[in-house]
Order: sequence, then structure tokens, then C-alpha cells
Amino acid sequence: MRVSRRDLLSLCAVTPLTMLAAAEAVAAPPACSSGMALSQMNRRSALGYVDVSKDRARHCSLCTFFAAGEGGCGTCQLLSGGSVSAGGVCTSFVARAAAQ
Repeated sequence: MRVSRRDLLSLCAVTPLTMLAAAEAVAAPPACSSGMALSQMNRRSALGYVDVSKDRARHCSLCTFFAAGEGGCGTCQLLSGGSVSAGGVCTSFVARAAAQ
């Protein structure tokens, strides 16, 4: 099978768009952060909140300000009780004291 240059160029032009759409589908935020007010989104941005922490020792479920909820979600005192992912993290993370 012979491929023309035009076919090759059209394939190369479409491939990045397909990859971008797939990446957006994978990186969709969890259900706990849907339907937020603009003030909540701004506060998350100011605190550097991300839905998935890259550090296993630093995530919301281990933070002092986090209260567990249902389905891997919970609430954060710093976000005025806003819903967050238990696997997320922000720049204001404070490790919960060990139980004695």
C-alpha cells in the first residue's frame, strides 16, 4: 500500500488532537469537585489544590484539616468545608498528629 504525502500530513495533524482528547478524558476531575461556586474554585487555586497528589505521604486523607466523607471525597476546613478528593493535596497540607 502506498501512502501519499497528503495522507501522511492529514494523519499527523489529527493525531495530536486525538491524544489531547484522550488526556482530557483521563484527567477529568472526580465527582467530589463538581458544581463548585467560583469562590471555591478561586480558593482552591490560591491554595494550589490538585485532585491527585504526586507524593504518597502528602494527601488530603492524611491532613489535619480533612474530614472523610463518602466515595473517596471529604471536606476541607481551609476550603470553607468545600468537598475535596481524599487523594488530593494543597500547599497548606499539615500532617495529622499520630494517635496516642
